[in-house]
Amino acid sequence: MFKKIEIWILYLLILIFFISLILFGGFLKYSASGGKKLQNLQIVANYISDIPLNFIKILRTTNDPGNHFVDKSMKNIKEKNGFTFFKNNEILKNKLLILSRYDGDKKKGVVEVVDLNNFKVIHRYEPDSKSLLKNLSNDYKKKYPTTEIDLSENRMFLWHPYIEENGNLIFNSSSPLFNIDICNRVNWVIDKYFHHSLEKNFENNYWATHGVLSKINEKYIGKKSSDWSDDGVVKVSSNGKILYEKSFSEILIENNYQNLIFTHLQNPINNDFCHLNDLQPTFNNTLYWKKDDIFLSCRNLSTIFHFRPSTGKIINVIQSSLISGQHDVDIIDNKTISIFNNESFHTTNGFELINQVSSIVHYSFDTKEFKKMHSKILENSNFGTRFGGLIQYLNDKSFIVEEQEHGRILYINNKDELIWSYINKANNGKVYVLRWSSIVEDEDKAFKIKKIINEKKCIN
Repeated sequence: MFKKIEIWILYLLILIFFISLILFGGFLKYSASGGKKLQNLQIVANYISDIPLNFIKILRTTNDPGNHFVDKSMKNIKEKNGFTFFKNNEILKNKLLILSRYDGDKKKGVVEVVDLNNFKVIHRYEPDSKSLLKNLSNDYKKKYPTTEIDLSENRMFLWHPYIEENGNLIFNSSSPLFNIDICNRVNWVIDKYFHHSLEKNFENNYWATHGVLSKINEKYIGKKSSDWSDDGVVKVSSNGKILYEKSFSEILIENNYQNLIFTHLQNPINNDFCHLNDLQPTFNNTLYWKKDDIFLSCRNLSTIFHFRPSTGKIINVIQSSLISGQHDVDIIDNKTISIFNNESFHTTNGFELINQVSSIVHYSFDTKEFKKMHSKILENSNFGTRFGGLIQYLNDKSFIVEEQEHGRILYINNKDELIWSYINKANNGKVYVLRWSSIVEDEDKAFKIKKIINEKKCIN
């Protein structure tokens, strides 16, 4: 049935195989060490080397549809599911927690409205994947051919959701921006590629981060614009109309900061140097900023950019040795911002934590000084996430911090005492990720939302 071959041919094939293996391994090492030659071949070699791991991921996803959102480190695996209380605190009375999480039992992304009077879930947003997909244009699906997979029920998540007084919820899933009502019905869609942050401004419009297909000059990136990953900022009206849009690469070029990104074009680790992971609009005029300026967090440059859309100018470039791989910039007062500092950096092995604990850094525009805050309580809580995560300060300076990849939220009072924690654990014992939760502190708004929930009449 099979034709016999000479034994020397078999030995030769084995020898060729091992020589090829050695050469392939050496070439991968050359690529990982930053080799500049044969860039296209490096891409092919790295793609081939990823095949076994990607195959394993596919098998795991088939067996467990939610595996993509499991905390693989098992850091909080021994913690109790849900809320754990350490001290009594009345500060959160009459407020709501908007909890965005991947539900490991239902294997889908959900947003839960938690009444902080009793810590009970009073409503769940569970948008229907098919309904969302039905509202997307064919042009968008052609641009992003994996859309139907990414927005499938088991893969969709609700990122940085914003709840309006009428109960509508705005969110993305590394996807178009969606607005749904209290019954999960779609109100409007903007079918551009949004990700990460969504913030309301003083005009009741929204600022958001999104990915853009780069249109910058070929002299910077060549003709293969798809090889250059660009993000942008966009202002959206409350009824879903785009009011302003700008590429981050263009912002940097027009302000003569192109040297921050284009010196890295041959970087073998990451070409995503325009990666925006948060923005924060300003609400008033101060000595240091004007109303509706925005602070942009660029993770892969470990930099905060103070940008003025009204003039197109970068006002400040905020960098420090204390900041690395940060997310979430917030305004503390008229001269201070806070930065959720992941303390991570990007290597060929993925993101690594520098100190194993993330930190909160305050920057004063008055003194130009950076200062780490809440270090002791965060270290004692072993709080650290390589990517994602946020902090939200309340009016009394208490705050929540979200450990995104490890599925944990901590609420800490203004004396740096841990009041409660939340763990997103499923019945299978696994911990699943969170996706930027928040507290509705305005009691009047919280009352209106609860009223809408109590009076809702949804037809399933």
